[in-house]
Amino acid sequence: MTRHMLVVALLVSISLPVPAARGAGPWRPADRLAQVDSQGILRWQDTGDEVALFGVNYYTPFWHNYPDLKQIGAAHKEVIDQDVLHFARMRLDALRLHVFDREVSDADGNLMANEHLDLLDYLIARAKERGIYTVLTPIAWWPVPGDSPGFATHWTMHQMTTDPAARRPQTAYLQQFVQHVNPYTGLSYNDDPAVVCLELINEPLYPADTSDDQVVDYEGTGAYFLDRLAPGVWRLERIRMWCGSTIRTVSTASRARSRGFFGASGRWPSAWMIWAARSGCRP
Repeated sequence: MTRHMLVVALLVSISLPVPAARGAGPWRPADRLAQVDSQGILRWQDTGDEVALFGVNYYTPFWHNYPDLKQIGAAHKEVIDQDVLHFARMRLDALRLHVFDREVSDADGNLMANEHLDLLDYLIARAKERGIYTVLTPIAWWPVPGDSPGFATHWTMHQMTTDPAARRPQTAYLQQFVQHVNPYTGLSYNDDPAVVCLELINEPLYPADTSDDQVVDYEGTGAYFLDRLAPGVWRLERIRMWCGSTIRTVSTASRARSRGFFGASGRWPSAWMIWAARSGCRP
């Protein structure tokens, strides 16, 4: 083949459509309901199969990723579109999304409508279209590089888990958060099957002298407000994270969520992580 013929062949190959990669669609939307059965295992409601998802953490709407993208002039929604498409082509079917509450709430725990929340809504909707479920962590607690109007700015993590005064903004925020209607799906997080479960607070830490009763009392606060919002829909569970290992279960109800996609960070000592999954059929 001559040099001219080779150039023409390359140009033709570049201009032709690229064959669809394995797992590159069309995708079934992430619209299957999951629920915890009587044995405490998270299962798909339509087939009864155990839920087993694989995915990654993703931060474009929040934290350092948000200002970093803005600094280089990138459009956040275009980045989300590209990333979610890549995730789907790699056959990921879950995203774990830390919601940096300091960026979407005020000091009293009221949910604030701003670009961060809009991008979260957009991300959940785009992921849902590609068959990707989301695990939402409404309270990340961690400091953020920009404006930090949220309630967690005023409380240490130890206070968040043990100080009764810190529970008022947390419960106000969580109640508004799960009831928030995503304008891109028309569904609240509470009603969207694409939100497969919640981690109420990221890696909660307790003071060394915290009693078991205090831990149970803190968890009970979360269970109470969830049950009040949607009786019988959410079920609160606990799993334990161990430093440098995988998440180990402490109850059979957490078994489905200990596989595949949830891994422990090697940076942290053991800590209780509080999860909520749907416990029954929706009315």
